[in-house]
Amino acid sequence: MITNSILIHQNISILYTAFANLSNWQGFLDGILNVQILYNDGYHQEFLMTINRPPEVQKVRGFCFCSPNSRIEIFQVEPPSGFQKIADIFTFEEWNEGTKVTVERDFQLTTSASTEPNLVDSAYEEARLMLSSYLIKDLTLLKANLETS
Repeated sequence: MITNSILIHQNISILYTAFANLSNWQGFLDGILNVQILYNDGYHQEFLMTINRPPEVQKVRGFCFCSPNSRIEIFQVEPPSGFQKIADIFTFEEWNEGTKVTVERDFQLTTSASTEPNLVDSAYEEARLMLSSYLIKDLTLLKANLETS
C-alpha cells in the first residue's frame, strides 16, 4: 500500500469536479495519451486509458466509483502488464487553505509460484517505488494545473 497527500489551494467542489471528469486527465497528467469514457452516470464510470510509461505504452481498463466532493475509487479491471491488481482511493478533505487530496494505492504483482522469495520482495519494492514516483508526479501536476493563484 502506498499513501500520499498534497494540499491544493482550490475549492473542494472545483477540484473534485475537475478530477472526477476522467477526460480532463489527458490535459492534467503527463503521459496520458488517450481517455475513452465507456459509461458515466455521475457516480459510476467505466473507462479505457492509454498511458505512456516507458519502456512501453500501457492500456488500462477500469471503473470509478464517485462520491461527490469526498471520494473517488478507481479499480483497474485490466491493469498494465506485470500487475494483477491496481486500485486507488482518492479522498478530498476541505481545509482552510484549500483541499487536501490523499491517495491510497493498493497493488499486486503478477508472479509465478516458482519465483524465489527474495526476488519477489525485490520486484515488489521496485514496483512500489515506481508507482509511488508516478503518484507523486501526478499529484504535483494536478496541483500545478488546478491550483488558484
